Amino acid sequence: MKVSFKEYKIISEAGQDAGKLELVKTDVKTAEKYAQKSFEKHGKVLEEEIPDFKINYKTAQKAAAGGKTKRKDMPVIDENDVRQLQARLKTGAIDVNDPFTKENVKNPFPKGLSGKEAEEWLVAGLKDGDSEDDKVSAKMEKVTVKDLKPIQKQIYFDKSIDGSAEFGAKGTRDFLTKNSTFIVSADNYIIDGHHRFLSGLLIDPNMKVNCLVIDLPISTFLPMALSYSDAIGNKRNESINEAVSVKIGGKKITAGDDILVIDKSDKDGKFAYRLGGQNDDGDYVFRGVSTGADYNPWASAMTKTVSKKDLKKLKLFTMDDETKSKNSRSRSAAFSQAMANSEIGAYS
Repeated sequence: MKVSFKEYKIISEAGQDAGKLELVKTDVKTAEKYAQKSFEKHGKVLEEEIPDFKINYKTAQKAAAGGKTKRKDMPVIDENDVRQLQARLKTGAIDVNDPFTKENVKNPFPKGLSGKEAEEWLVAGLKDGDSEDDKVSAKMEKVTVKDLKPIQKQIYFDKSIDGSAEFGAKGTRDFLTKNSTFIVSADNYIIDGHHRFLSGLLIDPNMKVNCLVIDLPISTFLPMALSYSDAIGNKRNESINEAVSVKIGGKKITAGDDILVIDKSDKDGKFAYRLGGQNDDGDYVFRGVSTGADYNPWASAMTKTVSKKDLKKLKLFTMDDETKSKNSRSRSAAFSQAMANSEIGAYS
């Protein structure tokens, strides 16, 4: 059946960085302390802005416990992507329903699509022999925020509460009810908007928010959206746990510490890496920093991932205080030492 369709503007969370305080893992006392400090920083009082904070936080935790999808397995679709997705669903370009093309029969929603395969997948619905079966409607609805259902496993409390602290409960409510649109499935599961969902629950679980409802159940919408995200070339999100420590050379190193890892494959030792945290696969992520006099603004964009097994290959290099005081470029000197003695090393 042919359906009417309209494009709607979206405020998207796609591709944003992860926070530090995961909702389901952060107890209410710790959350309240963090929130109080965040509101105080902006000249506000938590208890005045969100009187039912504790009750609402527990409600949010209970809701979030149902989320099973890891952040890295969530689709990354920004505002412009959503418009294109809407247009493709309107015309039936994406092969979401049986009959499928012969390429899609066994797996209608493959992961990791790229190149020609991606191009063909994006128009497969027009080539399956039925011009009407894949046309999908989208409509705007007002939905009570507590009736929305999160699917993302990692929802970060600090990301939500910091925004509410800056703009206050009223400013946050105005944004959520007037200038924000959630993307949800026909059965009210959230595809985009998990952190805004948390903000709404904390302020008022009965708040009504704008939702773009895609007329597909989550069982179809999620794998389709993930394939779509891959097909248009969007990089998956990665969830990093920054509250981790490792041992290198017998020394405990915590994410964010001023301890740098060297990789000899980087020419002239101009780049080093600080421990950033641990990803969903249990591997350790190191983020680039510049070293010595050769500052490079792109260093922070460089990352290296080291497995638990390969972590043992790291060697720790240290310098005593006397050596440091004699050499104003002591860090560079240590890097040179590390580069000369090992393929990969760390300096404290």
